[in-house]
Amino acid sequence: MLDNRSFEALVEGGDGEYRVLLNGVLYYVQVADERAKRLAEAAGAFSPTSGEVNIKSPMPGLIVAVPVTEGQKVKKGQVVVVLESMKMENELKAPREGT
Repeated sequence: MLDNRSFEALVEGGDGEYRVLLNGVLYYVQVADERAKRLAEAAGAFSPTSGEVNIKSPMPGLIVAVPVTEGQKVKKGQVVVVLESMKMENELKAPREGT
């Protein structure tokens, strides 16, 4: 639910990789646990300077907002997805600048 409106989402996948169809837009989502995220960060996997970046949620949850649009320029640290898990909202932020 977002702004008192319900949305229907179709979700397919497993093993940490999912395809989510929401409002006619297909999103590819990867879910990694906190330990895997920290190991990848230590190895530098989350700080590329160019190319595509996958943003991984540290927990399963419901996507309640995507405050950016496709092709929009984002700054490092800008919120790109809001995820609800265990009745709390968690912000996923851009690891670097990009579009």
